[in-house]
Amino acid sequence: MTEAWFRIESWVEKYAPKSLSALGPPADPSAIHAGEAQLGLTFPPQSVESLRRHDGLTRWAMILPEAPPLGVSGIVEQHQDRMDIAEDVDGFASHAPGVEPWWHERWLPFGASDGGLQVIDRRAGPGHGRLGWAPHDNPGDFSEPWPTLCAYLTQVADALGVRGEVHPSW
Repeated sequence: MTEAWFRIESWVEKYAPKSLSALGPPADPSAIHAGEAQLGLTFPPQSVESLRRHDGLTRWAMILPEAPPLGVSGIVEQHQDRMDIAEDVDGFASHAPGVEPWWHERWLPFGASDGGLQVIDRRAGPGHGRLGWAPHDNPGDFSEPWPTLCAYLTQVADALGVRGEVHPSW
């Protein structure tokens, strides 16, 4: 995780130096623990490691291709907002076999873009730890997930190095 972030930072410093200062400072461990306590969720080790590198962004910048990363306060705010909305719109229910609900209490936001959230699946089972989407107007989508947050950031770093594309592993 730290190596992937280092490679991303190095590329940004070389090719988009004005954007480098948009990366937030490391999150304070006490802020991470407070966020976990507020949500009643333990953040996965990869999420903690990422937050200890960058607590989100200090201003908007499209440093990652899918969504700008959230800091601890953004993770908490987005999760709580989704929990509040889901209660009012039957958003916890899956309305067809094999279809994800609109929101699940064990999804942890990582990034946010246009009302959608890039989320880490914290549910027990074979999909635990995968990175997918919780769109603002459709059911959750893990049809093309990255297996882990680290796999996603590593693929971003790899793609930047060769000016390639970033696609989930199928």
